[in-house]
Amino acid sequence: DPTAVYFALNSISGDLVLIDVMLRTGAPVTFDAFTLEIHYEPGLVHLGGDFTSSPFTGTPFGTCNQCVGLCDANPCVKCGDCTGTAILTKQTNSPLCGSNGPMADGDGILLLGASINGQSVTLSGCSPSLTTVLAGQVKLMTLGFLATTLGTSRIQLFTNPIASEHGDCEILRSDPAGPVVDLGIPCRDGNATITGSQ
Repeated sequence: DPTAVYFALNSISGDLVLIDVMLRTGAPVTFDAFTLEIHYEPGLVHLGGDFTSSPFTGTPFGTCNQCVGLCDANPCVKCGDCTGTAILTKQTNSPLCGSNGPMADGDGILLLGASINGQSVTLSGCSPSLTTVLAGQVKLMTLGFLATTLGTSRIQLFTNPIASEHGDCEILRSDPAGPVVDLGIPCRDGNATITGSQ
């Protein structure tokens, strides 16, 4: 597909495999949120890191859950940079990122989401904006998976077979006049697998 979400191998270090979740576009795509549902075999593989912990916190919208606010009269200052006698107000976090993290190792279903925190960011003096990806590719996030025993596990980008239902792999855009819009970009995991060899 000219436009799709897909996996790309980042690196392998011992039993830890880092996978980049990529968005490839054949034409410009504008979005401000995404959700992912990833299935794996928890008896063979465990989650080794997602964007709720360093060093996996990068997204196209910025560093996950980064605190910004008004530092005296200065807008959109990182909370840690407002020091001395300056007063920090209107703190907020953007982009907002969340996952079910280590709980995913119970049933092998990893749920992730990231979005620009539009209204709250405006209060902190920042200028929220949609992210536009030109024709090409951009990394949505990096994931780590840890092979725990001998065997091979599929790493599946789950797409709900019922098209009218949501909550799986979606690239999203806010619509000021209505609900969030699913851009309908397909997710193709390429039958990705991780194999534990020792």
